[in-house]
Amino acid sequence: MNFPVKNGNLAFWDTLGLNGLWKVRLSAVDKSGNVSNTSIKLNIDNEPPYVYIINPNGYSKNKGSINVEWFVYDQYGIKKNILQYQNINRSNPPVIIYEGNETKYNWDTTGLNGKYYLKIVSEDLAENVSSDEIIINIDNTPPIISNLSAYPLIFHPQSQLKLTMITFEISENSKVTIDILNSSGTMVRNLINSYPYNTGTVTEIWNGLDKFGKIVPEGIYTIKIQAIDESGNCSDIKTISIIISGDIISPEVKNITDSPDPFSPNNDNIKDYITIHYNLSDNVYSYINTTIDIYNSIGNEVRKLINNVMKLVGDNQDIWDGKNNENLILPDGKYYYKITASDDVGNTSVIEGEEYSIILDNTKPVINLLRVEPEIISPNNDGIVDKTEVSYFLSDNLSSYIPKVDVVVKDIHNNIIKVIYDNVSQDLGNTYSIEWDGALTSDGIYYVSINCIDLAGNSAIEKKAEIKVDLTPSVTTFMIGEPKYDYKDGSPLLVSSKTPIILTATDPLVNGVSSGVKISQYCIKKILDLTPIQETDWVDYTGGAFYLTGEDGDYKIYYRSIDNVGNIEKEGQDLRKIILRLDNTPPEVEILSPPEGTLLNGNVNIFGTVNDIHFDYYKIDYIGEEEGVIKKKQESELKKEYSESGILWVLQKDIIQ
Repeated sequence: MNFPVKNGNLAFWDTLGLNGLWKVRLSAVDKSGNVSNTSIKLNIDNEPPYVYIINPNGYSKNKGSINVEWFVYDQYGIKKNILQYQNINRSNPPVIIYEGNETKYNWDTTGLNGKYYLKIVSEDLAENVSSDEIIINIDNTPPIISNLSAYPLIFHPQSQLKLTMITFEISENSKVTIDILNSSGTMVRNLINSYPYNTGTVTEIWNGLDKFGKIVPEGIYTIKIQAIDESGNCSDIKTISIIISGDIISPEVKNITDSPDPFSPNNDNIKDYITIHYNLSDNVYSYINTTIDIYNSIGNEVRKLINNVMKLVGDNQDIWDGKNNENLILPDGKYYYKITASDDVGNTSVIEGEEYSIILDNTKPVINLLRVEPEIISPNNDGIVDKTEVSYFLSDNLSSYIPKVDVVVKDIHNNIIKVIYDNVSQDLGNTYSIEWDGALTSDGIYYVSINCIDLAGNSAIEKKAEIKVDLTPSVTTFMIGEPKYDYKDGSPLLVSSKTPIILTATDPLVNGVSSGVKISQYCIKKILDLTPIQETDWVDYTGGAFYLTGEDGDYKIYYRSIDNVGNIEKEGQDLRKIILRLDNTPPEVEILSPPEGTLLNGNVNIFGTVNDIHFDYYKIDYIGEEEGVIKKKQESELKKEYSESGILWVLQKDIIQ
């Protein structure tokens, strides 16, 4: 430099990379050539101290007071050490827990839990700094024992329940110790000694034996449990008391019944539920743990009706609704129930077997109609189709008989007019026939109604057989053809054997019923024939016309029709009839004058006789002939009615030449 400096900065020396003892020499020269020198010795230290943590180990679990040790070295010496910690995610600033020249520190971690960075920072005399850092796991939380239970709380090594099951949960991996203490607090058995268990549920058993393998005396015993985690934190001591009992007699289940059996859980309010009745007793206890399971025919459990329910000794009952564990109605079939009864020391009785079975039946019985014959009757006690017969048989899926069968006759308005069967029992596989005589009924449609209910209370679909009652006979009309004559004075109609007689019959429809015309018949008797008509006297009318034959005179013609159920037509209390007067005798006719062959001209008087008991009229025709050929025909213009015999009428008429 070419300017003087007084107490100022002469130079900047970068010592980076330099270490050890160094001399610094200063020289100055004036313009006269005079020289001055001076020097100093310096120790250069650019090397940071060497430091690392000896204890604790990284990632180790620690609790309470931790003895932290570290090693540090620097050839020129250490100015200070700083010990600090910071949370694992470095969200908070570091916390200094020690500052000084010591190489160890007893760190109280009370209140800290979890993973932390632990760091030692060392500074030498030249202010070079170095550090070492580890991750430390601090666990100041003791393990927690929870949900401690023992089942059963009362038992005996010689009873059916020969041990008790001890169950609890631990909050973290720990070593567990379980001791059994008697009522005076003396340990009779070290069941588990510092055995490691993972986090979760722990189950152990005690069989009621002491450390010598002998059954402990009756009394109250305490199960004491403690856990120590990997950091050495001790849990609270947990205890539970159990009783060793001398009772080895099982409870008794008796008087077992179930009703109604079968049953039908179909929500019709008829036998929808079955009740299982039973009686519980025990030599010591007033309450019995009771379980009832329902099984299907192949042994699979379908319903746990009750599960380990405390039941008072004496009579008990439980109701089953026919549903499985999923609350669904089970299929029809045979089911079995098992009753398990246990006292508080585990003495158990199990009741099961074929005799404890239940029939579940939701299927309706079926009524099968076989025959209704005849379908139309005429209950008039004439011995012809007076009654009908209805045949049927019953079927059911699970029963051998039907306990309730009702058969009634109803009219079209559903009114019961006749009870045939009322609540009778009938076997399956048989055909049953019933008769109905239709008494006290009138024409119309009726129904034989069959109903039945099976053992489970299922009602069959009503089956109806339609029966028609026809008490009304057919109606016959007649038609008298020509020739005939009606004097209209009350005398019989005058006919001849050429007069056709025709019958027509219909069977009236009354209240919707008509059996139809089976046959029409007639019977002809002379008016004075008073002998009774025999069935053999009747002649079947085959259609078309029939004719009255025989001697002249008055005749009675009886007629009737019979319908298809035997109703015979009558008019009041008498048979229908008509009276006809048969006249097959022709009128008497005779020309008296002029004699045959007379040669005449001009006006001619013709004298003669026309006579008949039923005379109607006469006429005269004039016919011209020549060699057998009619030349001209001329009829008289007069038709003269006459009703008396022996009177002569004369007609004068010019003869046509």
